[in-house]
Amino acid sequence: MKIPVLILAGGLRKRKPTFTVAKWLVRFYGLSLLPANEVEVAFVEDVVSDMPDDERLWKFADYVVENYIDAGCDFPPILWAESPDLNPDTTSGCESYHAHLNAELYSA
Repeated sequence: MKIPVLILAGGLRKRKPTFTVAKWLVRFYGLSLLPANEVEVAFVEDVVSDMPDDERLWKFADYVVENYIDAGCDFPPILWAESPDLNPDTTSGCESYHAHLNAELYSA
């Protein structure tokens, strides 16, 4: 799996992610495949606990928590996280959200 270059608070990464960072990002990307009620615990126990010691990754993790995980955030996990077996027609919670939204807006 090829991991895209990250744009973090520190600016555009000028080198390819190391294997350790790439492996960590794969875990991070997996959060969208969990049920929404499990995202916060998984983020703390599986993602943050094994995060490489890199200030840019800490800034990125803080941003994710503030905008996508904390109670009262703009985009809570209920909008973007869903176990694929709950909606077999999609591959992620985001795709599921948009499919349901489109069905509501464009149904007769």
